[in-house]
Amino acid sequence: MNKALVQTLSHPVGYAILGVLAERGTASGKEIAAAVSKPRSTVGDQLRKLQADGLIESVAEETRRGTVERFYRTAPSAHWLDDAEMAGASAEEKRRMGLRAIQSIVADASAALSTNTLDRRDDWCLASTRLPVDARGWQELAEIHRRTLEEVERVRRQSAARLAGEGGEALRALSALILLELPPSR
Repeated sequence: MNKALVQTLSHPVGYAILGVLAERGTASGKEIAAAVSKPRSTVGDQLRKLQADGLIESVAEETRRGTVERFYRTAPSAHWLDDAEMAGASAEEKRRMGLRAIQSIVADASAALSTNTLDRRDDWCLASTRLPVDARGWQELAEIHRRTLEEVERVRRQSAARLAGEGGEALRALSALILLELPPSR
């Protein structure tokens, strides 16, 4: 199990840092601290831990005003947890990871609503479906979500390559996948 990733995804600052790096590709410690609204010392401590755990990599250094500014990106092992890794996480770690993800989704969706970017495009998608399924149906849904996540990651990689090579405007997108077991209805 990737225990370091489980712990990072259940930690508010670690989760936020990985989110910034996933969106930007690379960022400096200073840029990350500004994006997550945390002191540089807090972010620096977390960056050192993430690097020691192999979840991020230092990819460049620039000297600015006599100090060295390091730039980071996520390591390949920091993208998502598979079923076996999730099975190894404790119930509390799963709850904290779920909380971080749901808080992030709600905050991003609220920002889209309040800044009117939600209605800027006609080709957006939002769906929520509650449905009764049997054990086989649950497994089928889980596989659909896994394949979709892999496709989302493929689009992220290809878009990053096109933006780096051809330039153009980067559109900020939120792609959120949720498959949760609901409590029994009353």
